[in-house]
Amino acid sequence: ALGVDAETVASQRLALPATRFAVGAYIALVEKRSVLEAVASSLTELFSPAVIGERVPAILARYDYVTEDALDYFKPRLHQAPRDAEFALDYVKTHARSRAE
Repeated sequence: ALGVDAETVASQRLALPATRFAVGAYIALVEKRSVLEAVASSLTELFSPAVIGERVPAILARYDYVTEDALDYFKPRLHQAPRDAEFALDYVKTHARSRAE
């Protein structure tokens, strides 16, 4: 949507170091930790609707080359994220055997 070709995206050469670090850390978490921890890490979805509600308008206001169509992925997340978070929270409550878990 922003005119970046698939090869450039796949190369990750335009990704900021902090973005690469965050994505790498998340992948390592879900690969090396338990399913319970991986599911629990998705509980950030509890905050997604509020974050999306703030960030999408801000991006559209500040970056004239970004269109609403470019951010279409985020529209359904306003309704999907709470469902995903509810599933994750139920999973964690059901499968955590201790307060530490």
